[in-house]
Amino acid sequence: MNNVLERFIEKEVIISTMNDSISTVYGIIKEVNEKWITIDTKNNGLDMINIEYITRIREYPVNKKGKKKTFF
Repeated sequence: MNNVLERFIEKEVIISTMNDSISTVYGIIKEVNEKWITIDTKNNGLDMINIEYITRIREYPVNKKGKKKTFF
């Protein structure tokens, strides 16, 4: 799975995780290792996420001009 995640390094992503509840993290992936990823979020600085709890990851959508899209 790390090979897949390494494609997202230095890209802004949306990560959905599931532990006791579902949560979403937005930020730029800085590092991927065997069991953890490090993500830089605007508000909280660096966060680490256990790969086993990731249910979905995708690059933040942008429009043709390169601006972030609003999504729900």
